Amino acid sequence: MKYLRSLATGCLLAAWLFASAFAQVEPISGAAFDQLAAAQQLDLQRELRARFPDSQGYLVTGPFAPASHPLLSHVRVICADHETWHEAVKSLDADSLWHTWVSGPDGLEGTGWWPVWYIGALCRAPSQNPLGPLFLLLTHSHNLWYIWARDSLRSLDRTPTVINIPGPHLDTPLKQYAQQVASYLGFLERGDAEVNEPHAVDYDLDESLDLYAPHADYVIQGYANYKAYLREHADIDTDFAHGILGFIPTDSLLHAFKANAPHMAFPNKEQAALQHEFKKFFDRGGDMRTMHTLTAETFASLQTGEYFWGMNVAGQIRFGRELLREEVERIEAETGRKAPRANHAFLFPGEPLLTAGAFWIEADPEPRLAEITAGSGHYFYSNIQPTIREDIAQRSNEYIWTLGHFFGALDALGIAFDNVLIRKY
Repeated sequence: MKYLRSLATGCLLAAWLFASAFAQVEPISGAAFDQLAAAQQLDLQRELRARFPDSQGYLVTGPFAPASHPLLSHVRVICADHETWHEAVKSLDADSLWHTWVSGPDGLEGTGWWPVWYIGALCRAPSQNPLGPLFLLLTHSHNLWYIWARDSLRSLDRTPTVINIPGPHLDTPLKQYAQQVASYLGFLERGDAEVNEPHAVDYDLDESLDLYAPHADYVIQGYANYKAYLREHADIDTDFAHGILGFIPTDSLLHAFKANAPHMAFPNKEQAALQHEFKKFFDRGGDMRTMHTLTAETFASLQTGEYFWGMNVAGQIRFGRELLREEVERIEAETGRKAPRANHAFLFPGEPLLTAGAFWIEADPEPRLAEITAGSGHYFYSNIQPTIREDIAQRSNEYIWTLGHFFGALDALGIAFDNVLIRKY
């Protein structure tokens, strides 16, 4: 395996840390959306899915964001666990057509200096061009580290006196803390629940850098009150429908949906809570392999029930089964522990989405898409964002139009959606 010990990478990211591009939770639109769409490298993603199939525990997905930093603008391959990651790295090393360019701090081979800003493996895919294309090979703990770095370290632009970073080679408190965060996440991934989480204050850093930094309280207190507020605004009010809770679109309306799907991507509005949610999920025995990419084959295997789903800018749809409350209670009674619950933000962790919601399948005699919504707390109706009431009351009708992306993807997959009922949430 080849190691890259370049100060240039660290210096570029040191500058990126002082940017606040990720502070916003508004949709990505205009030139920024065009840039994000251009960064998807669809051919590379298809090639990587053939090499790292979803069925074997891999998630091939798009970059965190384009141009924010070189390491965050690459396509990602996220492995189901650390063992799967090691096997993937070994298989790439054994293939003369593939070249692992950078290794991470856990040192599969050798030790040596590594940039504090980088973990995982940066790999080069086969190409006639010797300088491209590159992708990140990560475990879920690696990916969570990048999310932490992206979302928490941006606070340094508000606290410039916390640390002085002329270069990543210095043994700074931030470097020490970043190493501890990486080690802690790695321990959790390996099942060591006894390890203590690191705290930024122990390194004389601001608490805003904590891996599990505090996040806002709920705007609408009580889950029942939140759901009641949703129900109060469930009526559809658009040019083609008014005062109804749902509709089955005509062919011409479906065409309009696909033609007018908004050219924007939606960041996770509850990003501040994501690290907490992942910890709870893994502490309860959650497995990321319970979520899948939608294909004609996976659709044909679906059972009757509700599924949460999301679609990224590359046009990939992923989904997971939404457990009924009775099913959750049964699992918890049988196991004696809380059941792991995933959500929309787990489908493409750290990545903005074109749309997200829920769909219902009727599988008698074979799977049929019966209902669909554009209802997602993480991307549209966050209860920890002050805009929640405006999103529900004023923008919920606009969010319906994002389903045009979903229908276009179903066309490409050859999945029928005749007589599907559309609701807000």
